[in-house]
Amino acid sequence: MKHLLRAAVAALLALCALSGAAVAQEPSTSVDASPLGDVAPAPAGPVERYFLLLFDSPLGGIRQLDEVSVAVEEWLPHELLPADAAAVVSYYGQELSVAQDFTRDRQALIEAVGAAVRGQARASAPVEEGCPSLLARLPAQDDLSRRATSFYGALQVLAETVDSVPGPKGLLVFSK
Repeated sequence: MKHLLRAAVAALLALCALSGAAVAQEPSTSVDASPLGDVAPAPAGPVERYFLLLFDSPLGGIRQLDEVSVAVEEWLPHELLPADAAAVVSYYGQELSVAQDFTRDRQALIEAVGAAVRGQARASAPVEEGCPSLLARLPAQDDLSRRATSFYGALQVLAETVDSVPGPKGLLVFSK
């Protein structure tokens, strides 16, 4: 079961990356599959694609949380292009929480995924130059709380919010 869940998550992530690559305006460059510590810093130019990773917590038992976490962490350095940016959001107890605003910093994304998978609060690293802010685009807290009382409402808010972000976008939802 462990390998099946990890394979399913990895296949979903690869499919999303491939579909995003098909709509990219510039040809993709190869990605170095070296360990995360050896990944070069993000380019200073414009972002090529945006990914929003939404974790509906709780996802399951500790083993399932770890499997999803590992699969996403393996996807980040291997499938995300250096010019791609991602944001990490969790939905827990009728509350939408941004664990990481759009960034190309893979280490910040890994830390955010670890927190979001478990429904833990995490302060997002500041928005880097060249990336739009998901946090700045979200509705005011009162409106957000009112509209995100259900998971479907949270999806609608996020879809409307990222609609104003220029460029190709992908939404990956992790839920039971």
